[in-house]
Amino acid sequence: MTLMPLLTGIDGRILKELRTSRPRTLVLGSAQNVMSLVDASVNDEVLLTSTGARDIVGGTGGVIARVRSREITMHRHYQRSNAMREEQEAAVAQVQLEGCGTGRIIEITKRFRNLGIEAEVDRLPERFTAF
Repeated sequence: MTLMPLLTGIDGRILKELRTSRPRTLVLGSAQNVMSLVDASVNDEVLLTSTGARDIVGGTGGVIARVRSREITMHRHYQRSNAMREEQEAAVAQVQLEGCGTGRIIEITKRFRNLGIEAEVDRLPERFTAF
């Protein structure tokens, strides 16, 4: 078992591509996914799943991927209407991943609203299909 950050709500086509071990760059805007990557470093492993953050439970499966690069940036958007000017900020994570297996959640160790999810993950044989 290994402790890994989780990336949730990932499109099944992306998961399928990662299973072929080709690197894939993702741009993530979900606050939960961005926060899951804050402490991730190059060569760390993460578990990606198509399951939404609220539905993650023990036994949820997904693709394990190795972080090849990671960058978290803030984007500012300005909107003007009449005499008002509104500013919005959003954190975005750009991460390049390379698939390296499949896994299943054993136990969720950290789950705080919009602060990321971390879990103990059991690596599974390649024949396992989680989605």
